[in-house]
Amino acid sequence: MDVWLEKEQGRFQTSTRQDHIWQRYCPHPIHEDAVLRTLDEYLSDPETQRALEAYDANETYPASVVDNVQCLGLSRLFCDVASITPKATSYHLSALNLLTARSSASLAITVGVNSLALLSAYRGASHQQLTKILARVRNGAFCALALTELEHGSDLLQIESRATAGRLSERGAFVAVSDTEKATHYLLQSKKDLINGGSEHDLVFILLRNHLRQGSDKTDHHNREGHSLFWIERHQPVEGAIRWRTLPAPAADISAVRLEDVVIDAEHRIGEHGAGIAVIRDTLAMSRAGVAALAVGTLARARELVIAYAANRTIHGHPIGQFGAIAAHVTRMDAIERAATAASLRAVAWVNACGARAAPYTAIAKLMSCRLAEEGISEGRHVLGARALLKQLPYARILSDIPLFGVFDGTSHLMLDEIQMYLSMETRRSASNKAEQEDTVALMRKVYAIPPRSLVEVSRAEPMAHPVPMVGHAVKVSRIPGATSVQPVAALAEAVLLATAEAKRLNKWGKDQELRFCLAEIYALVEVMLGLIELFDPVRRSSFTENQPVVGRPDELGYRHALAWLGSRACSKLSRCIGEAGLHPANTISSPVGEIAAIANIQNQFLEGYDDIRQALAKALFEEYRSLY
Repeated sequence: MDVWLEKEQGRFQTSTRQDHIWQRYCPHPIHEDAVLRTLDEYLSDPETQRALEAYDANETYPASVVDNVQCLGLSRLFCDVASITPKATSYHLSALNLLTARSSASLAITVGVNSLALLSAYRGASHQQLTKILARVRNGAFCALALTELEHGSDLLQIESRATAGRLSERGAFVAVSDTEKATHYLLQSKKDLINGGSEHDLVFILLRNHLRQGSDKTDHHNREGHSLFWIERHQPVEGAIRWRTLPAPAADISAVRLEDVVIDAEHRIGEHGAGIAVIRDTLAMSRAGVAALAVGTLARARELVIAYAANRTIHGHPIGQFGAIAAHVTRMDAIERAATAASLRAVAWVNACGARAAPYTAIAKLMSCRLAEEGISEGRHVLGARALLKQLPYARILSDIPLFGVFDGTSHLMLDEIQMYLSMETRRSASNKAEQEDTVALMRKVYAIPPRSLVEVSRAEPMAHPVPMVGHAVKVSRIPGATSVQPVAALAEAVLLATAEAKRLNKWGKDQELRFCLAEIYALVEVMLGLIELFDPVRRSSFTENQPVVGRPDELGYRHALAWLGSRACSKLSRCIGEAGLHPANTISSPVGEIAAIANIQNQFLEGYDDIRQALAKALFEEYRSLY
């Protein structure tokens, strides 16, 4: 058995670790960053991989790897060595998430939670607070963000953990103050659970409800100004309580955080008294781009393993990658990875341009990159068969890890609820025809051209851009000359908005959440396709960014295949959605704002020449990975 296992493990070994398509197609050469390069080399080392696998197997915090990445300059990605201004940009931190997730989900979230927690400081901390916090980070401190409680989950307005405003008496005792008095100290009482880094990390950023002051008699659980955010040091009486055992990322420190009558100076409050929800809302809006990168990184690792195995595993004397069924899984995996990458990169660019106002794009990236990654990894499972389920082989860990990212920073249902709101607003805006007046191509070119900016600057400056109307942009993109027709994307974009308008006209929009979520997901798919065109189209990309990667035949075929595959999927989903909702018979939508052809006609346009493209891509991919593995 040991000989067989060693042989099977060898089939997954890759001869080289190349830059991922996220790095190659990124609008800026982030992959050239010295720290990221050094970390990538270390994480690619087989010895590092074995250490991470051992930590997962033993369900113990990956301490030695964490220490090593710190020594290799990790903190320089969170804060500049020479000044207060962090080097941290949405591009650098998302690239970091990608690299760590390619190696281990446990390490990825252990490192990634620093970006998440520090975003709240970048967004709301004073200059003096940021100086102190980043000084600790430069010296190796890791951070945690404590938001959730078991009883209330993601409903942060309902949390029960408290911060009582007060002062110290002459004898040093804490005394609560009234609304008219200035608080110099706070008394903290908290029980937070499922906190990443809750037991191990040095700085804890924690959201607490403002306790009733003297003279008050009522708590408003829906008050968005009734919470404050604090940062506290581990050496203060912060108790890391129960550690939760999780199926994904078993080596990560997912723990509880307990505070019992802890008194801290008011200088540890981030932002104004009662501003905690606003800071966290903006923090999560930006952080979702990073979660998408985590999902893409895990998918990238899955694809590396699958194509290595398909190249090295033979049946009847032939590599299994030559068989049609296996090739179909691999080509779909390729399309999924390109789509997830496009969604991620587009969101990162928007965060870099306008901070929290990028929320529509980060919500779409969070939803679609995570969902697509789960689907892509499932495709890989079919290539490996039973070997995907053996814990002694590397794919089983990926299968257990990937569901984690879909619940980070807002579940899929929360993302869909947010996206349906954007769809509704865009439908109203489209009806006014104002969207057609905008030069959306120039705006997107501006978004991609903005150099990577410090998240401190991004989160506090006036936005440099604003979201673009989907239909108007799709129409303008379709007018840019290119080798591949993208006219069906514009037609599909219009169809989504017309279906939404029809649902509203029939009074079904407000009553049927499932319908709203279905249309929201199709809306998100169209936005992913627009990102795919902007960043992956060999011809049209030059209209959006000057950074032109070296593109080979698999890339060109992969782009065309991904666009057709996504478009066909979106059409099928829309056809089914409007049919089940009874919006209009025969898959044809009519509404007061216009009329379009049958959805089936749009789908046929997407699928024109699809079989030839798919077969050519399968052959090109097989030739490529046989040369690499």
